[in-house]
Parts: sequence; C-alpha cells; structure tokens
Amino acid sequence: LREACILLTTLLGSAMLLMETLETEDESRVLEVLAELGVYKMSSENALMVLRTRTDIAHQ
Repeated sequence: LREACILLTTLLGSAMLLMETLETEDESRVLEVLAELGVYKMSSENALMVLRTRTDIAHQ
C-alpha cells in the first residue's frame, strides 16, 4: 500500500518518465529507478499498473 501511494503521489513529469522506463526491457535499470523512489517490493508490472490508474496520466 505504501509503495502504491508513492507512485500515485509522484509528480506528473516524474511519473511519466517512470512509465517510459518501466516499459523498457532493461530490468536492472527499472529496479534501480523504483528503488530511488522507495519502491522495493512491488514488481515492475504492478508499478506500471498502478501508474496507469492515475487520472492525470490517463488523459495525456
């Protein structure tokens, strides 16, 4: 729950860049970026799902 809140409250620009990173194939980079935000336990797939629920990104 805490990690989902982090992703949902990240600034829009950062969230959009994070989504681009999560959609890449470089898993080590993905884990590094998530860790920088304080997201350690959530998988990259779940992180992407959470980010896609943001209404500010859905309308971009």
